[in-house]
Amino acid sequence: MKISRNSRELEQLRTATRMSMYVELKRVSEKHWSGKYSNAECGRISMEVGRQLCGDPVPPGAPRLPAGIQQGVAEAISFIRKQDPEVLVAASFMRWSRAAGLLMNLKNQAAEAELKAALEYDPNNSLALCSMAYLAGFQGDAREALALSQRALEINPNLPEAYLEVGNAYETLGDHSQAMEAWEKARTFRPDIVKLDDRSETAVKVISGRERLDYEVLTDEPEDTR
Repeated sequence: MKISRNSRELEQLRTATRMSMYVELKRVSEKHWSGKYSNAECGRISMEVGRQLCGDPVPPGAPRLPAGIQQGVAEAISFIRKQDPEVLVAASFMRWSRAAGLLMNLKNQAAEAELKAALEYDPNNSLALCSMAYLAGFQGDAREALALSQRALEINPNLPEAYLEVGNAYETLGDHSQAMEAWEKARTFRPDIVKLDDRSETAVKVISGRERLDYEVLTDEPEDTR
């Protein structure tokens, strides 16, 4: 079971986040380095800072930035890292959302790089922690997945993706009761978040809504249908 996000919703969130990010960059630019650079240079610096923080590729055929602008970009990024967490939180979301798209296309290595950048900008990005938990589980490290998803819940106890990954980790570790409890919690926030796969009878029980009293220790062994 994977974290799923509607691609259209993600793109809307990305657009809104990018717009608010550039508004904040413009404000910071006008306040802190407009006296050193012209208005046009400030605009160019702000755009390049946003591009770098969001991890956007350089547009094809784009001219190389003049040395003075490159210096301004370096100074601006250094200032933002120290003084403007609002921009970093926005950049962290942008890097997570890019990672989410990569995960949907099974580009896990590239996604991991984006998630590391997201958590560098904002260590409390609970969605990035959930995605890292998914990757850890995918790579066979259920205990790391559990630790990451539990940390996400400490930050945001209402995050269904975190409960989903807690359940995934417990299921892998063989604790079906804890997995069921976590998945049931996930479904209180998003009823559609737990999906059936061909190995998890625990998920079947969660989705079918059986009473806890009917629960028994389950294995992944297929039934004998002969």
